[in-house]
Amino acid sequence: MQGSAVSLAILLCLASILATRTPIASGSAMIISVNPTRVDASVGIAFEVGIDICNAAGVNAWEIFLYFDPAIIKLDSYASGGFLAWFGSVSPLLFSDKSILGHIEAGQSLDPLKPEGANGNGTLIKLVFAVIGTGNCSLHLFNTALYDYALAPIIHATADGFLSADSGSVKTIFIRPDGSLDPNTAPVQRDGSVYTLTANLVANVNFSGIVIERDDVVFDGASYVLQGDQWSGNAVASSGRGNVTIRNVKISGFLVGILLESCPASNLCYNIMDMCGHAGVLLDSSNLSTLTGNSLYACGNGIILDASSNAAVLCNNVSACRNVGLLFNSSVDSLARENRLRACLGCGIFLAYSFNVTISHNEILANHVGVYVYESSGNMVCHNNFIYSYMQDVQIGTLNCTNRWDDGYLSGGNFWTGYNWTDTFSGPYQNISGADGINDEPCVFDEYNIDRYPLMNEVAVDEFYSVALMPLFALLVSIARVLLRRKQKRG
Repeated sequence: MQGSAVSLAILLCLASILATRTPIASGSAMIISVNPTRVDASVGIAFEVGIDICNAAGVNAWEIFLYFDPAIIKLDSYASGGFLAWFGSVSPLLFSDKSILGHIEAGQSLDPLKPEGANGNGTLIKLVFAVIGTGNCSLHLFNTALYDYALAPIIHATADGFLSADSGSVKTIFIRPDGSLDPNTAPVQRDGSVYTLTANLVANVNFSGIVIERDDVVFDGASYVLQGDQWSGNAVASSGRGNVTIRNVKISGFLVGILLESCPASNLCYNIMDMCGHAGVLLDSSNLSTLTGNSLYACGNGIILDASSNAAVLCNNVSACRNVGLLFNSSVDSLARENRLRACLGCGIFLAYSFNVTISHNEILANHVGVYVYESSGNMVCHNNFIYSYMQDVQIGTLNCTNRWDDGYLSGGNFWTGYNWTDTFSGPYQNISGADGINDEPCVFDEYNIDRYPLMNEVAVDEFYSVALMPLFALLVSIARVLLRRKQKRG
């Protein structure tokens, strides 16, 4: 077998060298084609095509390259079509799987070569593909080759195939309270409480989103894409459930990317959202939730926590939102740390009717306003980098809001650009000669909001630091879940 494979490789190499010879014309039009020429299939469906030969005459070896869109289909399997085997022994099928790049290569020859070669019609190779996305896809034959007994190339034509892929009968996908999938043909694989997406989905009349109706569910997008339709609907939503985890989903173009209503102890991690009309993430009345490692771009708002307390927002990247990057509304006892909030046209962080929220070690870069405070007191904002705010770093929207903007001396406050800082003195009152990394003058926003110890240097914003805290948050969430269920039983 190994010797035959080597022989075919040598033959194909020789054929490429001899390809400068004048090709031999056959009596009839010889064609290599994709069969069937058109396929209509739905996401999650596998289909087979053959690469056929018609009017073969004197063929001793063949070689094909087939190109396709890897975002729409993926190769599942392949097998020899058996055409050459009708005329004698053959070499093993040579196959190069580069389907992740959108093409495959294959070849085979008679072994040994025969003067009369192979004649007639048949199938060179069979290919099985799975539909993973929607759209139109060409199955394009390119740089095909046929060789005669002397390894001279034989003139032939090619005919491509065409695939039209849709999302099939899938409309809204439900994970029902009993754990079943509705419809059961949805491209989602279940393994216990873990539900994994197996295909890209495009919102249209057939698909409008994924709804989770069960507690203790992990929905894993496996980096597949949920594509919205003109800022309508929710990509992934759940209401009245607990301990819901949504991870590794790519979402684009919905009204809301992920919507959780009254879903305590939930976890959103490593999702990517862009171009969501209202918000990438909206948590409503979903206490004790964590958001870690998500990326949001060009949404109306990035992350909204509405009446969602005891939340942890860690290591997220939010940029180019039309309004707010991160909004705490009526939230208490929450944490935002190691986030990067950039180029938001409204403000990077908005505190509204929120108390005891800690905002630290975040990069707040090139937003119109860095932090906007409205009817919010008792919050801690320290050890952040406020860099190049277009209008102002901090805007206090209502009177008598009292918040802390530093962690005392020598821990310090925040780093602010755009100020003429000096560091000549040290000490709690900055009246002792000698630099200490603290600006000599405080940063005053109003009489109730003062950074007494502005930092002279930027704070390290470590996107991996908070991940180390995740076991602690997971433990706290587990305890909270137990207490929540006990309370519900007592009620």
